[in-house]
Amino acid sequence: MKFFLKNQVVLEEKNIELLNEIPDVIKKDSAIETMMIQYKIDLGCIDEEAVVEFCERTGMYGLYCNLLRKKCNNLNQVKQSIESHNGILEKDIYLFLLYVQSIRVCDGKEAAITELKKYQSVYKDYVEYWLEIFKVHETERKMLPELFEKWKDGQLKWLDPEAEVDFAKVLIDCQYYKEAIQIVEKKEALGQVSPDILRLKARLLMEDNQAVTALDILLNIFDNFQNDLFVVDATIVLSLNLQRNIPQKVIDAAIKIGTARLLTLVAGIYSRENKKAEAKKLMLKALLRNQDNEIGIFGNYLMLQISDSDSTERKIDGIENDTAVVLQGVDGEKLIYCIYEENILPDVPYIWQGATHIYRDQAITIGLLRKKTGDLVMIEGREYHISEIMPVDGYLIRLCLEKLVKANAVKTISIETRDGKLDVENFSRELMKYIPGDEKEFNWLDNYKDFSSFPLPFAILQKTVRVNTVQLIMTLVQSEDIIVRERYDEDLIRGQQFVLSFAAVIMLYMIGVKPEFLKERQVFVPESMRNTILTMCTDIINENDKEHVSSIGVREKRLYMNVVSESEKVQILGEAAALKNFVSQLNTWSNNREFCDVQDEERDWLDVFGISDYDALALAQGKKAVIVTGEVTIQSLIQEIKLNISGTGILNFLVALKMDVYVLLDCIEQMIKYRFEITMTEKCLRYIIDEYSKLENQELKEDFMCKWIDCLTLAESKGNVYKEVYAQNMMRVCQDIIREEYEVLNPVWRNYFSLCVKYKCGLETK
Repeated sequence: MKFFLKNQVVLEEKNIELLNEIPDVIKKDSAIETMMIQYKIDLGCIDEEAVVEFCERTGMYGLYCNLLRKKCNNLNQVKQSIESHNGILEKDIYLFLLYVQSIRVCDGKEAAITELKKYQSVYKDYVEYWLEIFKVHETERKMLPELFEKWKDGQLKWLDPEAEVDFAKVLIDCQYYKEAIQIVEKKEALGQVSPDILRLKARLLMEDNQAVTALDILLNIFDNFQNDLFVVDATIVLSLNLQRNIPQKVIDAAIKIGTARLLTLVAGIYSRENKKAEAKKLMLKALLRNQDNEIGIFGNYLMLQISDSDSTERKIDGIENDTAVVLQGVDGEKLIYCIYEENILPDVPYIWQGATHIYRDQAITIGLLRKKTGDLVMIEGREYHISEIMPVDGYLIRLCLEKLVKANAVKTISIETRDGKLDVENFSRELMKYIPGDEKEFNWLDNYKDFSSFPLPFAILQKTVRVNTVQLIMTLVQSEDIIVRERYDEDLIRGQQFVLSFAAVIMLYMIGVKPEFLKERQVFVPESMRNTILTMCTDIINENDKEHVSSIGVREKRLYMNVVSESEKVQILGEAAALKNFVSQLNTWSNNREFCDVQDEERDWLDVFGISDYDALALAQGKKAVIVTGEVTIQSLIQEIKLNISGTGILNFLVALKMDVYVLLDCIEQMIKYRFEITMTEKCLRYIIDEYSKLENQELKEDFMCKWIDCLTLAESKGNVYKEVYAQNMMRVCQDIIREEYEVLNPVWRNYFSLCVKYKCGLETK
């Protein structure tokens, strides 16, 4: 019978006589009686008092709540029905919450607060009660720490498990992140993981600087939240910050939501991919939807416009597509119309920033199209003359500049005249007020050159200069008065696969290693590193592929201008294009884990090393790969055994890959040319000795020895400072070899040792 009755309810067969045929003994079954009453509620054929009587008899008021939702057309009727039953509010929290919600809508927040306070002693142990209080009484959120402790001790109850999730959301809104994550972790431990729980976890991980893991979660749940502003926004922001490839579905979702901020972010994506037309169109859409006057959006539009190297002049004969027109009335009234060709407006006509934005059809209707400066037009019965016509992007650039100047985000400087001549001296003084002088700058060069101090990571050094990390490292390597620093440490090679650090990629390229050689030998770079270097190289090309390339600065309290010559531009462009080609051919790994340092969990390693090397360290740690270092900081870090990271320097890396010994010598020559600190290691020397020993032809041995000696003597032309560093490195290698009682009669070793002594003695004599 129970199954039969359920079946009738599901099928909604409105046969009330069916209920009368049920035997009384069955009707008394509580489950059957509950279903019968619910059935009558659904049919609308039961008296309210009968439902209340059943609820009071059983102590369960869910059916009464269902009845109220069914019969009442509005919350005021719900409120009146509940108030007609004295004492009922303290008997069921569902009913109480329904009543409070009705009061909040009908009588206002204060009335709801009064009612909530009245029953606090009855329902204070329910999460739902406090969630309702927080909706109307913000100051009560001070109770959150106490309530969390009650939850932690098992003293809080809830009617719906989702109330716990809502409680965690309130904790997050009030920045109690460590407390909220405990609720999420409990849900995970119980296997109660839902997309909503994972969404919360991603947000909490972002607050805890675990951006890589947060992004991985967001991408996994994205299909469930394609219309969720937080998920779409966070996915794009994290992807951009972490230099990840962004799925097209994420971009499509952002464009569909269409807020000014999301459109700005997508414009940034297209700009990074060098899709200029798409970027400018979306940035225009974003600007026109900037109702909150967000300064960043004005700035982004301006930067995108002025960074465009297309200097094509547009001749405007009259009002046409993509023009702005200023109209002056006889009484001084001014109207501005912006006319667009593409479908980019949120509405037509669209009033924004004091101008009317329309399409060509509307311009034709009001008689503007093809009019010229000075023409008269009638609009809504009033006469105006056209005082100015300009490209619409020119008008918007002017608008953005005005907004930025007003917000003190940019400065305006004008050149005054004195005695009929431009006052350049005064202009220079004004300019110097806003350009940081060298006395205010961190001297990264001194930090790197000082062998008595620990050099900062390149990611941190880059923040102190005006160039990107690629330019910084290449400049450092090419500089004739800088020694490229490395540590002479014992290598930790515990794996067959290699992952390159950012500096290692640049340095391997500069010493002549071929990308094919690396690609064939299980050598990888993080996906983020590849994207970063490609983007930086593209930026370098865009900045230097212009007629005039220059920069200004202040040195010793004097203004100077650095102008890049044509030959320098050709060299810079060539190097950037070649590096792009080099990196494009390398194997890539994607990373979805955090770099873990159990000894210093509070340190933000992502900020210290930048995303490229952070991913490289995480991959080395997670995949048991060997990280190839190119800077002292990473070399020092991998000496920490508890990190479980294997690493090696550039030379020993090439030896581990069994590079052809002649090619290896070419690379060593380049390292000496660029003044590398470590141009030989014990492993490298042993490898060269062994490879020489394999040569059977005497002529080959003689040719090899000539190349070997030429390589070793290359440092003689590098000056005493570098020769001293070079000799010290040679001595360390000699000591390691002698300690192992290596075959001293080998000519490779004999020549190396003799030149080592020569360098050492020569320096001591001087």
